[in-house]
Amino acid sequence: MKDDRLIGVISYYKREPAGFVESFPLDIATKLGYPVSEVTGNKLLITCLSVRTEVSGNGIGSKLIKKLEKEAEKNNYKALEVISFPDERNWRPKSLYKKLGFKEIKKIGELSILQKTL
Repeated sequence: MKDDRLIGVISYYKREPAGFVESFPLDIATKLGYPVSEVTGNKLLITCLSVRTEVSGNGIGSKLIKKLEKEAEKNNYKALEVISFPDERNWRPKSLYKKLGFKEIKKIGELSILQKTL
């Protein structure tokens, strides 16, 4: 993991790719056009979490996020952020991240920026 690169994790289910999560350091994420809380500290923004529909509901999304947390901690990142959507959108739902310990720190219309300190 390096500060100037995409950081991601891929998950497999029954020997088939099942999902992935990707993240960037906040300063890179802002250059890519993502809103963040503020560009301070050594933090990552989760820019994408995707799980194949046919394996959804097996905890793969949660496991991907937890693995990303471990990798981030090993590389001295202090927090993870994510832009979440209302649960009814079923894309980066707020309830998933809150269940994993993320806290809402900023609202942008119907979207929320959530953060978890590592």
